[in-house]
Amino acid sequence: MPYRNIGLSVHPVAGRTAFLTLAARFVRPLLWPIRVYRARQALHQLAAMDTRELRDIGLTPYDVQSAQALPMDADPTKLLALRARERARGAIESRYY
Repeated sequence: MPYRNIGLSVHPVAGRTAFLTLAARFVRPLLWPIRVYRARQALHQLAAMDTRELRDIGLTPYDVQSAQALPMDADPTKLLALRARERARGAIESRYY
């Protein structure tokens, strides 16, 4: 009897995507210490900058101190990027409005 497709096919990419998603769920927690180390290393470099250098990238020393006070599992780069964006937006609005 010949094989007939009855409409129950699994797309090969969908299966691969599901496997990668599952693998990422197990690997991501294992890489947490590396992510924390890199984020803290970047904070250490920012803390070594003077006020002028921080102002050039849209930050203040207080922003760096606030990021250092975050818990270890929080990503400080998100806070710093948000602060720099808010400051840039405020500068643009004060210029044109």
